[in-house]
Amino acid sequence: MLTALFKDTPFAGQKFVYEFSRMESYRPPPRNARGHQITITMDGKKNKGCFWVRCCELGLSDDGDDGL
Repeated sequence: MLTALFKDTPFAGQKFVYEFSRMESYRPPPRNARGHQITITMDGKKNKGCFWVRCCELGLSDDGDDGL
């Protein structure tokens, strides 16, 4: 989904992944003991390759901002 979102931008291809990975709150996709990505279920849909970034780092909320 993100690849399509960043199409026709300076972050097209996989450049956006690099930029996300530079964020302080970035957490890589979870893996099992064999090193394979674990399937995550969100909203009834199964996904692989999910990573986490806090909304406040994306400017989408004031979470953790402490009013500064």
